[in-house]
Amino acid sequence: MLNLVPQIEPVTQLARDHRRIFGMLRNGPVILAQHSKAAAVLVDVETWNETVRRLAAYERQSIVEHAAAAIRAGEFATPEEIDAGFRERGFSE
Repeated sequence: MLNLVPQIEPVTQLARDHRRIFGMLRNGPVILAQHSKAAAVLVDVETWNETVRRLAAYERQSIVEHAAAAIRAGEFATPEEIDAGFRERGFSE
């Protein structure tokens, strides 16, 4: 469950009491502060993986919506341009 009140801990506490800090992850991300300023956000692996999956899905959706809008506007790509676009995104053979 995500905790709406941010959990903030000094970075030094991570070194001193990492088990407690890791336990806090059950309640959501932990903001690690250095010199009273947010320096990093610690999240559990499941949350991280889900965030990455969602971001990838949003990026794919954006690409599809952009392509659909271009087609509606009468803009079409040649097969060579499509292949180049795939290569740019790392989808080449």
